[in-house]
Amino acid sequence: MVLVLTPVEITTPSKRYDSLGKCIFCGVFGKLTKEHLLAFGLGGDSLYMPRATCPSCQSRIHRYETMCLRTSWWPFRFNSGAPSQSGAPPKKFLLRRALAVREPGKVRIVPTVNVEIEPEDFPLSYMALQLEPPGILIDRDPSTNFDWTVWVKHEDAILTKMGTTDGDAFSLGVFDPFAFAQLLAKTAHGYARAELGFNFEGSLKPLICNEGSFRLHHWIGGDFNPPPSEACMHKIRWRIEDVHGVPYVVVELRLFAFLGSPIYRVVLGQFTGDLDQLPFLEQPFYTIDIKQPPPFSEVLPAGFQVWNTGI
Repeated sequence: MVLVLTPVEITTPSKRYDSLGKCIFCGVFGKLTKEHLLAFGLGGDSLYMPRATCPSCQSRIHRYETMCLRTSWWPFRFNSGAPSQSGAPPKKFLLRRALAVREPGKVRIVPTVNVEIEPEDFPLSYMALQLEPPGILIDRDPSTNFDWTVWVKHEDAILTKMGTTDGDAFSLGVFDPFAFAQLLAKTAHGYARAELGFNFEGSLKPLICNEGSFRLHHWIGGDFNPPPSEACMHKIRWRIEDVHGVPYVVVELRLFAFLGSPIYRVVLGQFTGDLDQLPFLEQPFYTIDIKQPPPFSEVLPAGFQVWNTGI
C-alpha cells in the first residue's frame, strides 16, 4: 500500500511579495486580503502576498479552489500529506461502487452502493488535465474545438485493494475540468502579477473571476507527452514569448512534478512594460522542493478518454 499520513516537509523558504496596492485580479482599490498565489492546499505559504485580493474576487476564486482541493484531490492530498488549512483530518471518505454492464457497442455503468471507508483505505489517485498547446501560440482558430484528456494516476494494486471482480466499478472522485483550468489560470496570473506587476494585460480575468463563457483553450494548454517525473513538488516560471511581433507573458506550471504530471503553459496577455527593463526574457523555474518525495513508485497511469470539446 502507498500511504503517507504525515505532512510533506517543504524545504523551499516561503516567498512573500509586496502588495501592489490594488487587487491583482480585477485591479480595484480598497480592502485587500492575503492571497496564496499557489493555493495553500498545494504549497502552504510557499508563495503569497499579504494584501492582494479584493473580497469579490476572493469569493469567486474560493469556489473553484474548493472544488479542486476539497473534492477532486481531497483523498489524494490527505494521503500524500499535502498542507491543509483546516488541520482536522476527514472522518470518512465516500466510495461510490457500481457495475459495468456490457451492452452491444457500449458499457453502461450502473451505480450500486455508496460505502463510507476510512480515509487511509481510500484508493490513492490524482486527476488532472492533459491539453494541447494554447491556440494563440500555434495559430489555431479560437473557434475550433480541441482535444483533452483527464490524466489520472492511481495505485497499481487498486483493484485488488478494493476487492473488485470482473464487472465491478467504482468512482475515484469527481473532476471538473473547467474548475481545474480556472485554478491554473488563477495561479499563473497571480504569480506573474507578483513578479511583473501590472505590466501585462489581464486577458484571463473573465475566466478567473467567473464572468461568463470563455474559450480557455486559446490561452491555456500543455503537452500530451509529459516530461519525466522530478524530485520537486511544484515548479513555476514566467517567460516572454513573441507571437507575430507581439510580446506575450506566458507562465509554465507543473503541479506534483514527482508524479510525472503534465506541464501547462498559460498565456496571460500582452506585455505592456519595457522589455529592456526585464532581467531576462525567460525566468529559471522556481521550484517548491520537499525533503523527500512521497513513495509513489507503485502509482501508474490509468486509462483515459479523449474528448473533443469547446470548453
